[in-house]
Amino acid sequence: MLKVTLQHVKPAVWRRVEVPSTITLGDLHVVLDAAFGWGDDHLHQFDVRGTTFVPESLQRDGFPIWGNPPLDEDDAVLADLLPRVGDLAEYVYDLGDEWLHRITVEGVGDALPEEVYPRCTGGAGLAPEEDTGRKRAGSFGPDAVAQVNAALVGLGAVTGGELPVGEPDPDQVFAGLFPELAAQAIGCTCGECTASDLDDPDDLDDPDDEDPLGGPSLPVLDAPPDGELLAAASASPLVQRALALARWLGPGRALTPAGVLRPALALEASSALDLDRRVLPVDPADTGGGSGARAGRARAVRSAKDLPALDALWHAAVGAGLVEIRGQKAFPGPELARWDASGDLDAQLETWSALLAGYLTARAAAVRHGRGMIDAFGEQLLPTSVLMLYTSADAPVWAGLLGLGGLLVSGDDEPEALLDLPEVVTAWTAVLEDWAVAGVVSASPEQDVDALGGASEGAAELSQQLGALLADVAEEPDGLLVARAARRGPVVDVTPFGRYALARILRGHGFAVPDVGFLADAAPDDLLLALTDLEPADAVEEVRRWLQARGDGWRRPLAEVMGTARGAGFEAAARRSALPAVIAVVADLPEGDVLDEWQQDRWLTAPIAIGRHAAGRGPEPSPAQRLWRAVDTLCLGTDDREEFAELMEATDVAAMLAEPGGPATAARLDHPLAAAVLRRVAGELDDPRLAAEVRRALGPSRSKRSSRLKRR
Repeated sequence: MLKVTLQHVKPAVWRRVEVPSTITLGDLHVVLDAAFGWGDDHLHQFDVRGTTFVPESLQRDGFPIWGNPPLDEDDAVLADLLPRVGDLAEYVYDLGDEWLHRITVEGVGDALPEEVYPRCTGGAGLAPEEDTGRKRAGSFGPDAVAQVNAALVGLGAVTGGELPVGEPDPDQVFAGLFPELAAQAIGCTCGECTASDLDDPDDLDDPDDEDPLGGPSLPVLDAPPDGELLAAASASPLVQRALALARWLGPGRALTPAGVLRPALALEASSALDLDRRVLPVDPADTGGGSGARAGRARAVRSAKDLPALDALWHAAVGAGLVEIRGQKAFPGPELARWDASGDLDAQLETWSALLAGYLTARAAAVRHGRGMIDAFGEQLLPTSVLMLYTSADAPVWAGLLGLGGLLVSGDDEPEALLDLPEVVTAWTAVLEDWAVAGVVSASPEQDVDALGGASEGAAELSQQLGALLADVAEEPDGLLVARAARRGPVVDVTPFGRYALARILRGHGFAVPDVGFLADAAPDDLLLALTDLEPADAVEEVRRWLQARGDGWRRPLAEVMGTARGAGFEAAARRSALPAVIAVVADLPEGDVLDEWQQDRWLTAPIAIGRHAAGRGPEPSPAQRLWRAVDTLCLGTDDREEFAELMEATDVAAMLAEPGGPATAARLDHPLAAAVLRRVAGELDDPRLAAEVRRALGPSRSKRSSRLKRR
């Protein structure tokens, strides 16, 4: 149930409407126009906690380095953005006259099967005339309500019984904190592959085909036990400071009319709680920033809101029930006694959750109101960091790489754009400090940024790009400044507790983060395709649990799995790409290696030989087996030249062809698409001599599609 009130108009004009939780903001615009009598002749927009949603036609091109771009209202679902009673949003109709409406969530409940939704249930006043702004006399009574509902029926309103069954209730603590993060969740996969079966191998490089595998899923979450989670949460600076703040209040402390500590008391609390202390190592080149109270003291403290760390901590503690406001005083809240009792583990975890959600909300609000040290940069960086930290949790995270990555992802990688890097890195440093306060990240033992190149594939790639880009600006007047900025900032590790916290935030915004073992019940024909979306270590663990779930009856399902990896279609090739995880587990079974029965299958010989060797259970694969596997992998490539070149490099197919006898080996490969794929490889090679050798070895075209596989 929503109450929508037209602002700055007297007497009051408002409507109460009930809409499905699955309604998009684009459809809600239609409902509001009908309810208020607007003619839909003007532009409009929605604003939810600093994020703007507009029709697709109004979206700006590109994605700025910082600041939130407007998002598509037709991709924004109401339940994802405003899941709780009391949540607020704004709707502006006519971007010239700015008719501002405040939307308040008054209730959330089940739809009644016989009622029609959306529907208007009441209201008051008539909206002014469009364009002229003249007041309109009259009231909004039962007849007007019936008229609006008749219009909504004409626009497609349906009964509650006809509404689609909703998804499980979102996390009521973390849902909708960052609207732009919820928007990013649209279209993400959840570990279940949506591959379509390409029966015709001639469709290999059809440019009209979309990638049948979709995007990768998020890494699997292997959460520690609840006891370990609570111990880690309790040890976090955020919880320790919030508990200390609640106890510091003692018999009560005086508040301002705005419900915050008076300035003198705010300074006293900041000093008593040591909020000046930075959690992460301080960069000697850092002359400001961070989340400490020190930043606020650089200017006059007219309000507790001028102390960013205290302000965020205060709102978090109040929201979590650790601090209670009664009249013009604050006291220790009821949750403090429950926490100290240490009897209810679930309740304590929920207190921590509310504390973190309140802290993040307050930090984001401070950015929007020009307080804090992140300013406009953090408006995008704070929600962006949730996804970036979770997906990079297996390697050290460096502020300099995050800053550079933001420039590269935005496409703004021209030398002059790098002049923004010092400010971007400073903003990332402040964001990482906030996460360190929450216990999500901790200072990495490895603070030598130059040694991070090999920490992960992503870090290595960004480090290489960093070197290339810095070379471009070396001769620029500010080149040295950029080089120094790119190597600044802390290096952090995502803690096991932090990975759980980030996963919960992502799930609250619509992302499907699978738990370890989520494939235990997968059907044999689905298992391999689902594994293609996972990191190698996650895939191995899922196979292990899948076999364990079948007990002594695992042999027949395993045979079915191997059978699905046979054949020339796209799906079969994709499944073969996931076989290393299966082989790694099966090769270690106490029953001994059970792969021999498939070893002689033309489709499985090479994958099994390579998988056995990788697991330390077999000899070095032959050149023909390695090349066969490379060709099979290249069958998954696209018609895009750059993507195909990257796949060539990853499979090292050029190096294999350059080995003695490589072209002759290629000509003898027993793979139906070998000739077509290798001719395309030859067209991409930078070595004309080797390319000519490959073509001669292959002889006349053996594929009616070979011409389409050549370089375009």
